[in-house]
Amino acid sequence: MSGFASFGRAMHGFGIACDSAALERLAIFERAFFAWNATHNISAVRDSHTFERYCVDCAYPLCFVRPFASLLDVGSGGGFPALVLGALVPSARLCLVEPNKKKAAFLLVAAQQMGLSCTILRDRIENVQAQSAELLCSRALCAPEIFLPLVAHICTRAILLYTGSQRLENAAAMGFAHARYEKIHYLYKEL
Repeated sequence: MSGFASFGRAMHGFGIACDSAALERLAIFERAFFAWNATHNISAVRDSHTFERYCVDCAYPLCFVRPFASLLDVGSGGGFPALVLGALVPSARLCLVEPNKKKAAFLLVAAQQMGLSCTILRDRIENVQAQSAELLCSRALCAPEIFLPLVAHICTRAILLYTGSQRLENAAAMGFAHARYEKIHYLYKEL
Protein backbone atom coordinates (compact mmCIF):
# COMPACT_ATOMS: atom_id res chain seq x y z
CA MET A 1 0.00 0.00 0.00
CA SER A 2 1.08 3.55 -0.64
CA GLY A 3 1.28 5.16 2.80
CA PHE A 4 -0.01 8.35 1.18
CA ALA A 5 3.29 10.25 1.44
CA SER A 6 2.80 12.14 -1.81
CA PHE A 7 -0.85 12.76 -0.89
CA GLY A 8 0.22 14.41 2.37
CA ARG A 9 2.81 16.53 0.55
CA ALA A 10 0.22 17.58 -2.04
CA MET A 11 -2.28 18.59 0.65
CA HIS A 12 0.40 20.62 2.41
CA GLY A 13 1.24 22.33 -0.89
CA PHE A 14 -2.44 23.10 -1.49
CA GLY A 15 -2.88 24.45 2.05
CA ILE A 16 -5.43 21.74 2.88
CA ALA A 17 -5.49 20.40 6.44
CA CYS A 18 -4.50 16.73 6.46
CA ASP A 19 -3.65 15.11 9.77
CA SER A 20 -2.59 11.54 10.56
CA ALA A 21 -6.21 10.56 11.23
CA ALA A 22 -7.18 11.62 7.70
CA LEU A 23 -4.29 9.62 6.25
CA GLU A 24 -5.40 6.59 8.29
CA ARG A 25 -8.97 6.93 6.94
CA LEU A 26 -7.54 7.01 3.41
CA ALA A 27 -5.44 3.92 4.13
CA ILE A 28 -8.59 2.12 5.34
CA PHE A 29 -10.38 3.22 2.16
CA GLU A 30 -7.49 1.93 0.04
CA ARG A 31 -7.44 -1.48 1.75
CA ALA A 32 -11.20 -1.88 1.35
CA PHE A 33 -11.04 -0.66 -2.23
CA PHE A 34 -8.44 -3.17 -3.37
CA ALA A 35 -10.03 -6.04 -1.43
CA TRP A 36 -13.36 -5.42 -3.17
CA ASN A 37 -11.89 -4.47 -6.52
CA ALA A 38 -10.08 -7.80 -6.79
CA THR A 39 -13.38 -9.69 -6.93
CA HIS A 40 -16.08 -7.15 -7.79
CA ASN A 41 -14.40 -4.84 -10.36
CA ILE A 42 -15.36 -1.64 -8.54
CA SER A 43 -13.08 0.57 -10.68
CA ALA A 44 -10.37 0.54 -13.33
CA VAL A 45 -7.83 1.65 -10.69
CA ARG A 46 -5.42 -1.27 -10.24
CA ASP A 47 -2.43 0.05 -8.26
CA SER A 48 -1.65 2.17 -5.20
CA HIS A 49 0.08 4.90 -7.19
CA THR A 50 -3.03 5.50 -9.33
CA PHE A 51 -5.27 5.26 -6.26
CA GLU A 52 -3.24 7.94 -4.49
CA ARG A 53 -3.29 10.15 -7.60
CA TYR A 54 -7.08 9.84 -7.73
CA CYS A 55 -7.22 10.85 -4.06
CA VAL A 56 -5.16 13.98 -4.77
CA ASP A 57 -7.42 14.85 -7.73
CA CYS A 58 -10.50 14.40 -5.54
CA ALA A 59 -9.15 16.48 -2.65
CA TYR A 60 -7.85 19.43 -4.70
CA PRO A 61 -11.20 21.32 -4.70
CA LEU A 62 -10.92 21.79 -0.95
CA CYS A 63 -8.60 24.68 -1.96
CA PHE A 64 -11.59 26.67 -3.19
CA VAL A 65 -14.80 24.99 -1.97
CA ARG A 66 -16.33 26.65 1.09
CA PRO A 67 -16.59 24.43 4.18
CA PHE A 68 -19.59 22.11 4.10
CA ALA A 69 -21.53 20.10 6.68
CA SER A 70 -23.21 17.79 4.17
CA LEU A 71 -22.22 16.35 0.81
CA LEU A 72 -24.17 14.36 -1.75
CA ASP A 73 -22.13 12.50 -4.38
CA VAL A 74 -23.92 11.43 -7.55
CA GLY A 75 -22.64 8.25 -9.19
CA SER A 76 -20.25 7.40 -6.37
CA GLY A 77 -18.86 4.25 -8.01
CA GLY A 78 -15.54 3.44 -6.33
CA GLY A 79 -15.85 6.21 -3.74
CA PHE A 80 -14.19 9.00 -5.69
CA PRO A 81 -14.58 11.83 -4.70
CA ALA A 82 -16.95 11.38 -1.73
CA LEU A 83 -14.91 9.04 0.44
CA VAL A 84 -11.76 11.09 -0.13
CA LEU A 85 -13.55 14.30 0.82
CA GLY A 86 -15.10 12.49 3.78
CA ALA A 87 -11.66 11.35 4.95
CA LEU A 88 -10.52 14.98 5.02
CA VAL A 89 -13.80 16.41 6.37
CA PRO A 90 -14.99 13.61 8.67
CA SER A 91 -17.57 15.83 10.37
CA ALA A 92 -19.56 16.09 7.13
CA ARG A 93 -22.66 13.97 6.61
CA LEU A 94 -22.26 12.08 3.34
CA CYS A 95 -24.95 10.76 1.05
CA LEU A 96 -23.68 8.61 -1.82
CA VAL A 97 -25.98 7.85 -4.74
CA GLU A 98 -24.95 4.71 -6.64
CA PRO A 99 -27.39 2.45 -8.52
CA ASN A 100 -24.96 -0.48 -8.93
CA LYS A 101 -25.60 -3.05 -6.18
CA LYS A 102 -21.97 -4.22 -5.81
CA LYS A 103 -20.58 -0.69 -5.75
CA ALA A 104 -23.22 0.46 -3.27
CA ALA A 105 -22.34 -2.46 -0.98
CA PHE A 106 -18.65 -1.58 -1.22
CA LEU A 107 -19.34 2.09 -0.44
CA LEU A 108 -21.29 1.14 2.67
CA VAL A 109 -18.54 -1.15 3.98
CA ALA A 110 -15.74 1.33 3.21
CA ALA A 111 -17.56 4.28 4.80
CA GLN A 112 -18.32 2.25 7.93
CA GLN A 113 -14.71 1.08 8.21
CA MET A 114 -13.54 4.69 7.79
CA GLY A 115 -15.88 5.82 10.58
CA LEU A 116 -17.77 8.26 8.35
CA SER A 117 -21.37 9.40 8.77
CA CYS A 118 -22.73 8.09 5.50
CA THR A 119 -25.97 7.10 3.81
CA ILE A 120 -25.92 5.03 0.63
CA LEU A 121 -28.82 5.37 -1.81
CA ARG A 122 -28.92 2.57 -4.36
CA ASP A 123 -30.81 4.52 -6.99
CA ARG A 124 -30.47 6.87 -9.91
CA ILE A 125 -30.29 10.58 -9.10
CA GLU A 126 -33.50 11.39 -10.96
CA ASN A 127 -35.37 9.15 -8.47
CA VAL A 128 -33.87 10.73 -5.34
CA GLN A 129 -36.36 13.04 -3.67
CA ALA A 130 -36.07 13.29 0.10
CA GLN A 131 -32.42 14.36 0.31
CA SER A 132 -30.56 17.65 0.45
CA ALA A 133 -26.93 18.66 0.83
CA GLU A 134 -24.90 21.84 1.05
CA LEU A 135 -22.41 20.54 -1.50
CA LEU A 136 -23.42 18.30 -4.35
CA CYS A 137 -20.63 16.70 -6.37
CA SER A 138 -20.13 14.29 -9.21
CA ARG A 139 -17.15 12.93 -11.07
CA ALA A 140 -17.47 12.57 -14.84
CA LEU A 141 -21.20 11.84 -14.81
CA CYS A 142 -22.59 14.11 -17.52
CA ALA A 143 -22.46 17.61 -18.96
CA PRO A 144 -23.56 20.47 -16.65
CA GLU A 145 -26.60 21.35 -18.76
CA ILE A 146 -27.90 17.79 -18.32
CA PHE A 147 -26.81 17.46 -14.69
CA LEU A 148 -28.27 20.67 -13.24
CA PRO A 149 -31.94 19.89 -13.91
CA LEU A 150 -31.49 16.45 -12.31
CA VAL A 151 -30.15 17.87 -9.04
CA ALA A 152 -31.71 21.33 -8.66
CA HIS A 153 -34.12 20.07 -5.98
CA ILE A 154 -31.33 18.51 -3.88
CA CYS A 155 -28.52 21.02 -3.64
CA THR A 156 -28.82 23.82 -1.11
CA ARG A 157 -25.57 25.75 -1.60
CA ALA A 158 -23.01 24.63 -4.17
CA ILE A 159 -22.28 22.19 -6.98
CA LEU A 160 -18.85 20.72 -7.77
CA LEU A 161 -18.26 18.75 -10.95
CA TYR A 162 -15.10 16.84 -11.82
CA THR A 163 -14.99 16.67 -15.58
CA GLY A 164 -12.95 16.41 -18.74
CA SER A 165 -12.31 19.28 -21.13
CA GLN A 166 -15.10 18.11 -23.46
CA ARG A 167 -17.70 19.23 -20.92
CA LEU A 168 -16.55 22.85 -20.54
CA GLU A 169 -18.32 24.54 -23.48
CA ASN A 170 -21.41 25.81 -21.65
CA ALA A 171 -20.04 25.89 -18.10
CA ALA A 172 -19.19 29.61 -17.93
CA ALA A 173 -22.53 30.59 -19.43
CA MET A 174 -24.21 28.49 -16.71
CA GLY A 175 -22.36 30.36 -13.96
CA PHE A 176 -19.67 27.79 -13.15
CA ALA A 177 -16.19 28.88 -12.13
CA HIS A 178 -13.46 26.73 -13.65
CA ALA A 179 -10.30 25.37 -12.05
CA ARG A 180 -7.84 22.80 -13.27
CA TYR A 181 -5.32 20.53 -11.59
CA GLU A 182 -3.25 18.35 -13.89
CA LYS A 183 -5.74 16.59 -16.21
CA ILE A 184 -8.87 17.19 -14.15
CA HIS A 185 -11.19 20.14 -14.69
CA TYR A 186 -13.35 21.32 -11.82
CA LEU A 187 -16.56 23.26 -12.27
CA TYR A 188 -17.85 24.98 -9.14
CA LYS A 189 -21.01 26.97 -8.71
CA GLU A 190 -22.38 28.63 -5.60
CA LEU A 191 -26.18 28.79 -5.68
